[in-house]
Amino acid sequence: MMKLSRFNDIEDRTLRAWNRFAIFFNTLGNVGVPQALDYMRQFPRADKDDLLVMLKDIKTMGYDGLKAAISRGSYVIGR
Repeated sequence: MMKLSRFNDIEDRTLRAWNRFAIFFNTLGNVGVPQALDYMRQFPRADKDDLLVMLKDIKTMGYDGLKAAISRGSYVIGR
């Protein structure tokens, strides 16, 4: 499998987590569950905490709802 971006150069925690979920969901759909989970396992604990917050919010707001909130700038991790 090709090397997937970790988005470590993105300083905004919200955008970094969102981009990582985009890679995760694309990998999940196109490659498979084990590879998608391996991608998520590589991040340090603090980054995983951001991903867990966003995952919870994806479940409550829905994917499209969260995407819209991020686009509006009304959703920020860490506030």
